[in-house]
Amino acid sequence: MNKNILVTGFKPFQGEVINPSEILLPELSTAHPEVETLTLPVSYQNSFRVLLNQWRKHGGYGALVMLGQAGGRKAVCLERVAINWAEASAADEDGYRPPLAPLINNAPSSYIVDFFSSQWKDHLSKTGPTEISLSAGAFVCNSIYFQALHTFANKKMPILFVHLPYLPEQTKHKPEMPSMSLETQKKF
Repeated sequence: MNKNILVTGFKPFQGEVINPSEILLPELSTAHPEVETLTLPVSYQNSFRVLLNQWRKHGGYGALVMLGQAGGRKAVCLERVAINWAEASAADEDGYRPPLAPLINNAPSSYIVDFFSSQWKDHLSKTGPTEISLSAGAFVCNSIYFQALHTFANKKMPILFVHLPYLPEQTKHKPEMPSMSLETQKKF
């Protein structure tokens, strides 16, 4: 198994022209030689397939960190729980809106990620607003998180999903929405 860390982000979606999770990827791979990055489509049917192809091509990784945008959140959120459920109010980039149903039949109803402590949050809060979230939602971010935790459960390696707030330029026409500068997000 490759000892490097795979960090993923997503393409822009739902009319956005940027996504902080994609913008941060080149920064991470430049600053940390052990980090390999991958941009994923915002697609229920294709995002995990793209991730799995990368995984197999490189013989696996020592850790997986997935980044995603969560518009409306005011903090960087470490996701503690992935649920085995799809429920979306909007379609993904393929125009697909899944039926209300489990993501994987005969799989657990959820996975709880317990390898990190609340001290992570305390440490990261010195950089900027940080929260431990108990819901990765029910859109594509949660879908890929659940699938990764389910598929790689026997690998005994850390897998974490982190939601990022909007960037300020994404909220120009939505001033009530919280945002966080790219410079602050880079420091996490």
